[in-house]
Amino acid sequence: MRKSFLIHTDTLNVLDILTDEQAGKLFRAIKNYQNGVDNTLDFEINIAFVPFKNQFDRDAEKYENIVERNAINGSKGGRPRNPKNPVGYLETQENPKKPKKADSDSDSDSDSVNDNYQYNHFVLDFQKIVGKQMRGNEKTQKMFSARLKEGFTKEQFCRAITNCKNDKWHIENPQYLTIEFILRNDKLEKYLNIVPEQTKPTGLTLEQAQARMRGEMI
Repeated sequence: MRKSFLIHTDTLNVLDILTDEQAGKLFRAIKNYQNGVDNTLDFEINIAFVPFKNQFDRDAEKYENIVERNAINGSKGGRPRNPKNPVGYLETQENPKKPKKADSDSDSDSDSVNDNYQYNHFVLDFQKIVGKQMRGNEKTQKMFSARLKEGFTKEQFCRAITNCKNDKWHIENPQYLTIEFILRNDKLEKYLNIVPEQTKPTGLTLEQAQARMRGEMI
């Protein structure tokens, strides 16, 4: 059993939307998972826990691959005196003088931004752009996963939310801009590809505006 594990800083952003009590439950769930203890979590804590679990599983898989490679090298006579691959990789560097990207304990750092974009990250982005403390639910989490599988990226989600927020109709009716609304496929496509119609000043002088109110000008 491994004596340590990694937690990536980007997954800790979820703490910004959790209460202190929820954060405590999350870290207890992480401890239990690392010790092989089953977790019984409520819906919100489970949403926060899933990105951590996925990272831990990837790390564990990579660690097992390294152990297996070390075992294969050992069966061939052990490590060479001056190993080029101390972590046990079968392949060697073609040019040892040429710097190579350092290997980490997890492959997640080399993943694309979109591969690491989780539902809790999307919720944080939505809250920051719209200024609403919405968390969504199981339905919106499934909708987000569906849009992600369709190829939508973090940048596209954020652009669509921003365009929708700045749209004239939504400026006048902000209550309709919800997580569920923007995650609908047709709405996400619409607000991703439109230039929002902003509320524009009338350009009338005070006297003209007063005259219009009196019905004296059209």
